[in-house]
Amino acid sequence: MVYHLEFQGREEYLYVFGRAEVKTLPESLRTLELIAERCHSGNYNRLLIEEDFGTQLAEEDIMEVVMAMMMSFQNIKVAVVDPRSSNAPKNDFGENVSVNRGIHLRVFQELAPAEQWLLSDAGASRAEPARVACPGSSNC
Repeated sequence: MVYHLEFQGREEYLYVFGRAEVKTLPESLRTLELIAERCHSGNYNRLLIEEDFGTQLAEEDIMEVVMAMMMSFQNIKVAVVDPRSSNAPKNDFGENVSVNRGIHLRVFQELAPAEQWLLSDAGASRAEPARVACPGSSNC
């Protein structure tokens, strides 16, 4: 399994592009570690991740990824871009779980709105994260 990652330090945020045929939990966790290291070493408080993965994680694996993000991405605003509409239900689940755990994260299908949200100050406060219902799941 090979994950391809590209990092670009942009003026106001860290940009990461990730690609793999199959998305696995161990590789996802390791990738998040690498991204967190780059964010912290570069003093980035905004992160845009554009992904192209052939598969999605199971809901229980998404929960584990979110738990890892809670530790590594405190005070970092995260925009994720996944252009595959077939991934929308799991992306929505991941976003809802993240927000409910206090992670400042949104998922988009297009780059432009993701960047616009990321660079906006709207909702930038992390003092009281919004609570979002997770339809059809008690895992939130």
